[in-house]
Amino acid sequence: MNKYLSDKLKVVSFMAMILVVFLHGFNQVVRLKSGQTAVLDRSYNFFIQEFISQGIARTAVPLFFTISGFLFFLNTSGKLEEFKEKYRKRVKTLVIPFFFWSFWSLVLCFLFQQLPPPRIFFANELVTSYSAEKLLSTIFLHPIAYQLWFIRDLVILVFLSPLLFWLAKNLKFLLLLLLAGFWISNFNLLIVANEALLFFALGAYLSIFKQELLQVQLSAKQSFVLVLMWFCLIWAKMGLIYFNYPPSIYMTILHKLGILVGMLAIWSVYDCLIYSKRDVILKWAPFSFFIYAFHEPVLMIFKPALFTLFGKGELNSLLVYIFAPLLSILLGIFVAAKLQKVSPKLYSLITGGR
Repeated sequence: MNKYLSDKLKVVSFMAMILVVFLHGFNQVVRLKSGQTAVLDRSYNFFIQEFISQGIARTAVPLFFTISGFLFFLNTSGKLEEFKEKYRKRVKTLVIPFFFWSFWSLVLCFLFQQLPPPRIFFANELVTSYSAEKLLSTIFLHPIAYQLWFIRDLVILVFLSPLLFWLAKNLKFLLLLLLAGFWISNFNLLIVANEALLFFALGAYLSIFKQELLQVQLSAKQSFVLVLMWFCLIWAKMGLIYFNYPPSIYMTILHKLGILVGMLAIWSVYDCLIYSKRDVILKWAPFSFFIYAFHEPVLMIFKPALFTLFGKGELNSLLVYIFAPLLSILLGIFVAAKLQKVSPKLYSLITGGR
């Protein structure tokens, strides 16, 4: 892999990470006492947040899985010894960080629940009331830092990688079509998200058969057309939401097409807008994983704290949506930089050597 592609993967990953934080910053859904959720009034604030979090930011996770699949299968011939070595490395880069951050989020939640004022920030079930089964499930499968589902599913995909390699080699593009069918139909695969499987397999396919596609650079005009198509798909879906159109296959197709076109748009925009400024982003790119692991439950603390500070209202809700993710990102970079300086071994351990 040459430096151009290496830098591009790092920058795109960092951009996707910022999008993930804003995805989780969405504050237009409230949880009712009954346990159900409800969407607040469809105002300008709702549509701004919907456009960014449920539109633009929805490309982030597929990008991560695609990049992960591409890197995992890069220069892989399919020998058993290769997969054993990859398993060994992923214990360091995935398994250990998963358990650290899962346990850290549980402890942080427990500590905040001991303080009367902050207890309202963690209104869910108290950690002290967890059963043994719930505690184990929280640590191993469903962490309080819910973004860790990505690592959990990635570990499963790594475990299944020999099978995926064999399927990719034999079925080739047909495998992607099959998995795309699961994704579009929202077919539940039980052990791993259909989105995770599809885009990890896409990364594998590109790595095994089509590496040259990642070197293609589109013109500024072509990138503009992709971005315009992407935004139109998002606006079309938002139009259906505005007119209270019931969930249907049409809305699903608009959403999925928006993700696919958005991934291409982000990938192409790098060359015409970001490439000349890549060195600035590359300074912060090494902190991508730390921001990912750190931003929840920190974001969970910032949102109600800022609502308490600003008060309620449409404008204040929008301000919280902007500032809570930004503060989480900046705090994550600050803590990462300090920890890396003070205890580089610990930092390396909890970030998988990144």
